[in-house]
Amino acid sequence: MLDQAPGGWLRGKTAVPLLVAAADKHALAVEVHLKPLLAELGAQVPGRGLFVDESELAADQTVLITSLRERLGEAGWFLSPVGAGR
Repeated sequence: MLDQAPGGWLRGKTAVPLLVAAADKHALAVEVHLKPLLAELGAQVPGRGLFVDESELAADQTVLITSLRERLGEAGWFLSPVGAGR
């Protein structure tokens, strides 16, 4: 999809580089390929990207959400408390 996006398509937006893949050997692709691509499309990417092994998606949803929250925080993303701003 992103190869069809026009230049500046994400200008003014904040993007979280998130890559889901079947093997950990793809983990560097988030920082090496996806993050620069999002920036080239105009997105602000103020934190590190996040890699998720697809086997984690089979976990209990609550466990998965908790894990992703922790990892996003460790990657430099500032998360507001659940329900804030509603």
